[in-house]
Amino acid sequence: MAGKVIDSNNDEDTDISAVKRGMISVTPVHFDLTNYGIMKMLEGWKISY
Repeated sequence: MAGKVIDSNNDEDTDISAVKRGMISVTPVHFDLTNYGIMKMLEGWKISY
């Protein structure tokens, strides 16, 4: 995530406000890039490991 910060909200409980006060802002982001269609296909493969 990148870009210019748009500080249009001056509420004290926002991430931008916290960072301005020297605090840390943590944003939990998760990307699931699993191709579930391919996973179903791979389940049928006879692979021993």
